[in-house]
Amino acid sequence: MALTEDPVRLAYSPSEAAAALGVSRATVYKLLEDGTIPSCSIGRRRLIRREALEQFLVDLEGGGANAA
Repeated sequence: MALTEDPVRLAYSPSEAAAALGVSRATVYKLLEDGTIPSCSIGRRRLIRREALEQFLVDLEGGGANAA
């Protein structure tokens, strides 16, 4: 699964984000817990905005403050 420009798709589950980034779910949960990637909760479901994933990648490329 890749991040898409689909305007309907605003957020991803941690599993979907892991697949899109090509990393494990455990890695995504670690990044969420330490605040590297922001998320929100709706009930018991945790969601990650598409823009947050894109910003995470930009930060990694540029060695930004949130780079892991």
